[in-house]
Amino acid sequence: MDQQSLVNQIRSEFSPDNYPAHSIKMLPVLDFIRKELHTIFKSALSGGGDLLEVGCGPTVYTAMAASVAFERIVMADLVPANVREVRKWLDAAPDAKDWTLFAERQAAQEGARNLKEGADAVIARTRRAVRDVTLCNIAEPGVFLDGRQGAQFDAVVACLCLDSGSVDQAAHRCATRNLAALLKPGGMLVACGVTGNPYYTLCTKRFPSLVSCEDSIRDSLLRAGLTVHHWAAEKSPAFMRPYLDYGSAYVTVASKAAVDGMAVESSVIASGAN
Repeated sequence: MDQQSLVNQIRSEFSPDNYPAHSIKMLPVLDFIRKELHTIFKSALSGGGDLLEVGCGPTVYTAMAASVAFERIVMADLVPANVREVRKWLDAAPDAKDWTLFAERQAAQEGARNLKEGADAVIARTRRAVRDVTLCNIAEPGVFLDGRQGAQFDAVVACLCLDSGSVDQAAHRCATRNLAALLKPGGMLVACGVTGNPYYTLCTKRFPSLVSCEDSIRDSLLRAGLTVHHWAAEKSPAFMRPYLDYGSAYVTVASKAAVDGMAVESSVIASGAN
C-alpha cells in the first residue's frame, strides 16, 4: 500500500460513530497521554497562544487538555465526518457525541473536587478556546486543505495520527517535516502515539499503521530540524492486547529553534518519564 491509498482508505472507511466505544477501550492509552499532556501544558515549555491539533478525529479530549494553557485552538482532521462531529459538539447540538466522561477525567487531572462542576468548566473553556475546525492532510505540504497559507502556531499536537497515518518511515518523516513547518520559531511539536503496532484498530475495523519505535520517531523529529526535549513511555498492559497489540504508549515534545537559533531549554518538564 502506498501513502495515497492509506489516505483514501482512512477518508472513506473511518466512521466517527464507532469512536465513543473505541475511546472507552483505549482508556489506558488515553489516560497516560492526558496526564503527560497536562504536565507539558502546565510546564514552562508551554507559553500559551495558538495551538493546532491535527488528526483530532471526532473527539475533543486533546483540546480539553490543551485549553488549560492555549487560548486559541484550531482542530483539523482528514475525514469530513469527523470535522462535522467536532463542530456539532462545539455548537452543543442535540445529536453531538457525549465526551463528558473525558471532561470529568480532565477535571480530576486539574484537581477539581466536584467532578460535575469541574467537567462543566472544562467543556465551557474548551468551547471558548476552539476557534476553527477544518480539513487537513499531514502527508501534504501546508497540511491544511481549506486553502489557508502561512499559518503558524506556538504548538502543534499530533495525537494517535502520525504513526497510524503513515504507510512507512519515509511518510512519517515527511509528515513530521510538514508539521514542523507550521511552528513559529521556538514553537513545540507534541506527538503522542503507540509503538510496535502494525495496525490501528477502530472497534472491528483495522487500518494499517507504521510499526514505529523511539529511535525511528526521534529520527523523524531530528530530520525535521527539531530538538527533542521530552520522551515518556508506558508499556502496554497485557489486557489491551486482544484489542490493540502495541509495545508502549508514548508522548514526546520537540521544539523549533528560536529566532536567535538557540534551542528551548530541555529541563522545563518535570515528569515521571520512563
